[in-house]
Amino acid sequence: MNLRPFLIPALAALTFTLSSAAPAWGADYNLKKTALAAGHKVDTESTMTMDNVDMVFSVQGQTIKGAMNMTQHKVQQVRITAVKDGQPVETETDLKEASQKEKMTVNGNPQEHEKNEPLQGLTMVSNWVDGKWKNHLKTGEPTPEQAKALLKIGGFDSNDMYEDRPMAVGATWAVAPENINKMLGETSTTNSNGTMQCKFERVEALDGHPCAVIAVALKVSGTPEGQAGTTLTMELKGNIHRSLEEKVDLKIDLTGTMKMEGAVPGAPPGSTMNASGPLAMKQTSTVSK
Repeated sequence: MNLRPFLIPALAALTFTLSSAAPAWGADYNLKKTALAAGHKVDTESTMTMDNVDMVFSVQGQTIKGAMNMTQHKVQQVRITAVKDGQPVETETDLKEASQKEKMTVNGNPQEHEKNEPLQGLTMVSNWVDGKWKNHLKTGEPTPEQAKALLKIGGFDSNDMYEDRPMAVGATWAVAPENINKMLGETSTTNSNGTMQCKFERVEALDGHPCAVIAVALKVSGTPEGQAGTTLTMELKGNIHRSLEEKVDLKIDLTGTMKMEGAVPGAPPGSTMNASGPLAMKQTSTVSK
């Protein structure tokens, strides 16, 4: 979830004493501009899960009930090859794994589906041009399906939730509506609207790295791609640990709910669906040279 798929956080107690080399308590931090340089590598694993989602379909006067579990899993390495003004402007991404598994039961009949993303196993080169990422395969020509997927990926995790200004612990801010979709990446919707509130809760260590802990509350709704007449609403809260040295989100842990309602794709006119249940997005990253 390129949150990517997935970013947002909240509370906890501080049990860490920073070393003299770490940023000082009470200092102001600019959380936006990365300190990454050419040669840095960022390895990321992310998971989005929906468990025990209740589904109700109405088709030609019949009511059909069901349940669904879904897991999306992604493992990738991003190599920074150029940086300008605190923003990576050229990267290479090895998409090592990108899969989706679904288990669905409708009227007592179980079904299982599994698929891999079209770019799995490939290396993409991304360039930041005119405020957006432009992507191509490092070797070979993409298939039509891969070319479509290349239009959606980013060369590096979005930092659009952060403001370009010094912040102290306790600072709060609202993410501009136009930036929320950029952060959600592949979970994004069209015709979307929403709110995202952030608070710099505290500084604490994660695996020895001083991090800003950002508390976030997000609510967004819109139309899923290719599903006109359907509305998807997500509400999430959780924690982001952002390293104060490199300015990279090292850990994202969000939980909440999703609800999707509206027309049923491919069903007779007038058919409707309503699905709701818990949603979780988790991501961990490590930085190396």
